[in-house]
Amino acid sequence: MADRVDVKTSPAPDATSAFVLHAGTKVVIRNRNDGWIEIRLANGNVGWMPADALEII
Repeated sequence: MADRVDVKTSPAPDATSAFVLHAGTKVVIRNRNDGWIEIRLANGNVGWMPADALEII
């Protein structure tokens, strides 16, 4: 689990950053795509992050 992750607008390393996610933030997993996970925050923000930066608890 990373301390800080730039969440992207699409599942690609060169995609635009949508927002920053900090360690300990709870998310809802919406989708998975080739090493990327689409997440949604409680405030409604949605974006993609590398699957290896997320720890499922």
